[in-house]
Amino acid sequence: MVKENRSTNLSLVFAPRRPEGPEPVRWFSPLLQQGFTVRARVGFTIRELLCDQFGIRPDYLSGRITTIFLNSRAIDDPAMSRVAAGATLALSAAMPGLVGATMRCGGYYAAMRSDISHHDFASDDAHEDGEIRVKLFNLLMAELGPGFLLRGILMPAGDLADLLAAQPKEFWEGCRSVLLEKSPVEPEILQASLRGLPADEPVALRVIFEE
Repeated sequence: MVKENRSTNLSLVFAPRRPEGPEPVRWFSPLLQQGFTVRARVGFTIRELLCDQFGIRPDYLSGRITTIFLNSRAIDDPAMSRVAAGATLALSAAMPGLVGATMRCGGYYAAMRSDISHHDFASDDAHEDGEIRVKLFNLLMAELGPGFLLRGILMPAGDLADLLAAQPKEFWEGCRSVLLEKSPVEPEILQASLRGLPADEPVALRVIFEE
């Protein structure tokens, strides 16, 4: 019998950005950089995962996402490495200097980091439902973060409670709706509810940024 994936559901809706205010996604920057869990069909290549499942355009992948790490190993061709359940995928736009040039996918200086490059090529791994960890860096936090948050991510209840507790009043002023298990709740009640869950229990978080 396959174990059913169950989690508490939380949805946040943010009002459009004020002309003089910051982009609401910035409140989630530490989370996006430290990494978050997503459910996906695994066993596909990085390119298939990002473009076919996460909706990232192929031209954006090739032109904007210049650095990719799979399980801390640099990737040169996202079409030639498959992502297994439990993997960590880190994505970055161009980084400055020699480090950025060295880490760039398929770059001129790629040979300089051959000892940390990923050498697994695409194989006939089984396709199945699984979870992976995604990390976004620099410009990609603002550009791809909203899409991942809209799709939905998984966070341990304790970590999510800590993240929300650290937010300033501007965060909650911009948050137009808080739904816990599809029922409206006040921020104080939300905090108490999250603290009442086991710290490692997954919470399915979905964030909508209105335009």
